[in-house]
Amino acid sequence: MESKIIVITGITGFIAKHVAAQLLDLGFVVRGTLRNPDKKQQVRQAISLMCSEQALERLQLVNCDLLHDEGWQEAMDGAEALMHLAAYVPAREPKDPEAVIRPSLEGTERVFGFARAARIKRIIMTSSIAAIGYGHDIKSKSVHFSVDDWTNVDGLKGALAYAKAKVLAEKKAWELARNNHLDLTCICPSMVFGPAPDTDISASMKIVLRLMNRQVPAIPPGGLSVVDVRDVAKIHVGALGDDDTIDQRIIASAQYIKFTEIADILRSEFPNIKFPNNVAPIWLLKFIGLFSQTIKQVVADLDVVRNYDGVAGEKLLNGKYRDGVEATLSAAHSLIKLGMIKGIKP
Repeated sequence: MESKIIVITGITGFIAKHVAAQLLDLGFVVRGTLRNPDKKQQVRQAISLMCSEQALERLQLVNCDLLHDEGWQEAMDGAEALMHLAAYVPAREPKDPEAVIRPSLEGTERVFGFARAARIKRIIMTSSIAAIGYGHDIKSKSVHFSVDDWTNVDGLKGALAYAKAKVLAEKKAWELARNNHLDLTCICPSMVFGPAPDTDISASMKIVLRLMNRQVPAIPPGGLSVVDVRDVAKIHVGALGDDDTIDQRIIASAQYIKFTEIADILRSEFPNIKFPNNVAPIWLLKFIGLFSQTIKQVVADLDVVRNYDGVAGEKLLNGKYRDGVEATLSAAHSLIKLGMIKGIKP
C-alpha cells in the first residue's frame, strides 16, 4: 500500500525535525518545506539521527518561502494532510515587528490556500502559549491558563513581536478553517527544551546554551513553563490520528520551573561548570526596561507564575510528560554532543 504524504512546513525547525522523524518511523512519506536550499543536507542528516535508515528514504525536501507562491502547489500535490510548523522566531526583539508578523500572517494564508487548492482538509498547526497567556492585567502572583484564553495584543508591554505574530496567525488560521471547512487542530507548546539533533537550535534552547557557556552573569527571577520537544512532536503526531482533536486547541506543557531551578539542575549534573548563584534584582531589570522593549515585557511578567493546562496534550502522549529535569538535561547533553559548549569536548 502506498504511504500517505504529510507536508511539514518549516522542516528546519527544532520541533519540525522531531515531528518528521516520528512520522517517518510510522511509515508516512514526509515532504518538508524549507526556505534555504543550502540546509537540505543538514536537515536530512539531523533527521537521520532520530529515525531508521529505511524510514529516511521517505523524506522529501522542497524549497518554499512563506512570502512567495513558488513551489507551494508542488509541495501540496497528492498530500493527505498538512502540518504547518513554519514560523520566524527571533533571538531578540526586531526593530520592525513586521519582520516577524508578516511571514507568520501572510504565510498562514498562503499555506492554507494552497492546501485547500490541493484538497487537503486535515491541518495541524503549531501555535504557542505566547498566543494564550500574555498581555493580561494580572493582579495575583499565580495564574492558570487554558485553551479558552487568548493573549491580549493591546495589553502587551514592549513590542514582543513573536507573541503578536502567534496570536494573529492562529486567529487567521481558525478563520480560514471555518470559512473553508478545514479540519484544524492547533498545538500550543510552552518553552521547548530537549535533545537538539543539530546546531540550528531554537530560541528556547539558547537559554540552556547561554547558561552552559557562562554567558549569564545573574539568574533572572521568576521562571517559565517548559516541555520536552519529543513530547511536543508526539502530541502533533497523535493529534493527526485523532479526529476528536479537530477544531481544538491543545496546550503542550509539562510544568512551571524557576530559572534558579534550571541553574541548579545543570549545576548538579555539571559540577565543573561555574553557574551563577546570584539572582538579578527586579529593580535593576526595571531600570534596564526603560531603555529596552524586550526587557520591559520580561520584567512585567517576572513575578507571575504562569501555569498552563496541558492535560489534553498529555492524553495524546498515552502517558505522562517528561519532566523539566529530563527536558533540561537532555538539552544540555545534546549541546555538548554537538560541540556547542565551550571547554567541554563532545
